[in-house]
Parts: sequence; structure tokens; C-alpha cells
Amino acid sequence: ESLMNQGAKHFKYYFPNDTLPKLYTVVSGFQESMFPTEGIIAVSLDKYLGNTYPHYESLGIEVYKRRRMIPEMIPADYFRCIAMLNYPKDENAAFNILNEMIYEGRIQYFLNCMLPETPDSTRWGYTDFQYRWAEYYEEEIWDYLVDKKMLFDTNPIAVRNFTGEGPFTNAFGNNSAPGCASYCGYRIVCSYMRHNPDVTLKDLMEIKDMNQIYNKARYNP
Repeated sequence: ESLMNQGAKHFKYYFPNDTLPKLYTVVSGFQESMFPTEGIIAVSLDKYLGNTYPHYESLGIEVYKRRRMIPEMIPADYFRCIAMLNYPKDENAAFNILNEMIYEGRIQYFLNCMLPETPDSTRWGYTDFQYRWAEYYEEEIWDYLVDKKMLFDTNPIAVRNFTGEGPFTNAFGNNSAPGCASYCGYRIVCSYMRHNPDVTLKDLMEIKDMNQIYNKARYNP
């Protein structure tokens, strides 16, 4: 059974009243990977031709992006797109590292529920080494953010570096996982769900205030 079919079954289990958008494939001329429109998500096949596809390099696409341009990423990207469409960021929430890392962590928790058979590194778009690095250094990442008083930092460059895409996280050097604070965000969400067993995945995804998740998570790496 394909991962997409498995994901669809898990989605139906967690969200029995919701309908998945229909999946179409397109050739976009190397534009976006996923095009969401009303009730449809179009997957741009030319963005998943394999990380060694020669034209990617000549188009100037960075190595860290090419690494994820593989067919195996389609299910993770599809369900990530659904999570972001159905549960967008609260426009009134503060744009800071803590909010962003928990928002990203919640998407990863959602992906974990939709695609439990998919390797962790694939769901994250990491190499195996980067995923193991994030697991190993979770406590150090958290201590760094707390010690430097960065959790509520609203500097867009810092927020993007600690929670967004990239080749690595600048503060931790070239071997680090990119956006590594998002891994701590994921672990905060896991802790929240463990300590609040009555909360369903749907309840979790509908929470607007990321601080609410943090405050009730009892997170202690």
C-alpha cells in the first residue's frame, strides 16, 4: 500500500469529518512544489526528479534544497501543505522563535500521525545525520535559546535561522540540523500531548496560541 493511501486512512481516522483535497500532478517549469487551490493540491512533478537530476544544479538550486527533490518527499510535502492550509499561523500571534518552533513542531507531529511509516529524516527533510544530530543535541539547543534569552526574539533573520529551511543552523555550525529549534518545538508538542491525554490531534491543531501548548507541556529535555 502506498504511503499516500496510508496517510489518507490516518487522516480519515483523526479527522473523520474532513475531506482531503484531490491530488493532481503537473509540470510547472520548476516553480512551486505544491500548488493548493480550492479542493485540489497539484504536485509539480518536475520538482521531484531526484537530487542528482542535472538541470537542478544548472538552475542554481542549492544543494540542501536539491537533497529534498526526490519522489519520497511527495507524501510529506503533501500532508505538510494540508496542515498549513487547514491550520495556518494565527496572524495576531507574536512572530518570535518560540511561536515559530512550536508551530513547526506541531506540523511535524501532524506528519508523524499521518505518515508513521515514513523515516523521521524524510518527514523533516533532513539527512539521517542531521536528524540524529537534532535528537542528540536537543538539550543543548534548548539551553542555548534559554541562556541567550532568544525564545521571544522577533528578529526575522534569527527566527528563520532557528526554525526555517537552510543548509544548517548558523549558531551550531555546518554539521547541525537546519532550523533545529523546530525539533525542540516538536518535542514540546510531544510532551504536551503526553501530559494532556484527553487532547485529540484535531484539538491540538485547532489551538491558536502556541504559548498555551508550551505552558502545559511541562517540557524538560
